[in-house]
Amino acid sequence: MQRSLLNLISHGEHAQTAANCRNRGNIGLAFTYNEPLVGYEYVLDTAKLIEELGMKAVLVTNGTASLSVARKLSPWTEAMNIDLKGFTDRYYRDVLQGNRRDTDVAVIYRLAEVARQRLACATTGNC
Repeated sequence: MQRSLLNLISHGEHAQTAANCRNRGNIGLAFTYNEPLVGYEYVLDTAKLIEELGMKAVLVTNGTASLSVARKLSPWTEAMNIDLKGFTDRYYRDVLQGNRRDTDVAVIYRLAEVARQRLACATTGNC
């Protein structure tokens, strides 16, 4: 079935397609390729539906989202693979022409904090 740009798959259809594949061992949905955070609202709406269906949502991203986007998505995603561009302030300044602490590194730190809270909740029951 060919779709036009005006007739894209809805988040409900996307979630239901994942659920329909459970009998093949599917456990959820991965948002990847073509940077999913460009349309984070779609990812958020779909991830919520995926959780309602008892499945998991994961994200593969370049991490160039604001902290507010990371906060909105983190409760609904089981895991995130974030592409760290470099390890030094100099690399971010000279090559990427940005500030390392204002970009993906800040998002990574925020999501690591959320992951630690989830782990503590799961292991101790103190949620």
